[in-house]
Amino acid sequence: MKQEQFWFSQIVDHFNYQNSNVWLQRFFVYDSYFHPSTGPVILYICGEAECHGISDQSYAAKIAQETNGLVLSLEHRYYGKSLPFGSDSLSLENLKFLTAEQALRDLAYFLTQISKNKQFGITEKTPWITIGGSYPGALAAWFRNKYPHLTIGSISSSGVVLAVEDFKMFDEQIYLSANKSGTFCPDAIQNISNYVEEQVTGENK
Repeated sequence: MKQEQFWFSQIVDHFNYQNSNVWLQRFFVYDSYFHPSTGPVILYICGEAECHGISDQSYAAKIAQETNGLVLSLEHRYYGKSLPFGSDSLSLENLKFLTAEQALRDLAYFLTQISKNKQFGITEKTPWITIGGSYPGALAAWFRNKYPHLTIGSISSSGVVLAVEDFKMFDEQIYLSANKSGTFCPDAIQNISNYVEEQVTGENK
């Protein structure tokens, strides 16, 4: 597998044009199958964890092989080594820039700048496809909807495009699965949840 790590100068706040602050966002380039004259760019969206690029066995690599494509894996802001404010990124004041809207703008700015600068054999005519799973799957779908002029399509695997504030079905499934091991298991989960809530709120229940 041939994959390299690079850094991109990203904008901190895409919605405040008076804020010119930038930071370094990490991305990986996988070019094992890329034919610049025919292949697309597959923008693999990393999510709420450290990004390590892709593996040869991943579906992104398979798509690249079938399409002669180039895979760029962009690490999500505030995760891994892509920290807009360094060690102070998780302060309450700085966390206001951790939103899906900012992440979508990160993708759009990254895509347009890479194309404009003709990096890695990409030209402004090279087609782009966004792909991701779960939260990145939602980003891939939202990106296609919000910026249809920047991509020829997207692949959203298990994309959580409709957020539910009080999703009780998840808790119900955890209870049913845990209860198969005995009633002590969901009881233990409940006790742990109560303890965490007490520590967070400072209340003794």
